[in-house]
Amino acid sequence: MRFKEKAVQYMGGCCATCGYKRCMSALHFHHINPHEKKFNISQKSNWNEIKDELDKCILLCSNCHIEVHSGLIDLEALVDLKEL
Repeated sequence: MRFKEKAVQYMGGCCATCGYKRCMSALHFHHINPHEKKFNISQKSNWNEIKDELDKCILLCSNCHIEVHSGLIDLEALVDLKEL
């Protein structure tokens, strides 16, 4: 299994907002706090390092990711959902 597939499964397998899961390339790992970001997930091949970085993220489809950055989706509400 490729690292991205494994990472997507680790993060729940679908967009945390809308449930999208059709295209793996359309799923993004959004850092909840950008100041805690150590590296881009695609830059590493060590699963333990990747997992540590994924724990700082939420899985979003490309559309929802753009809406988070545009302020249309409340990131705090998403983080609260992730912690449930």
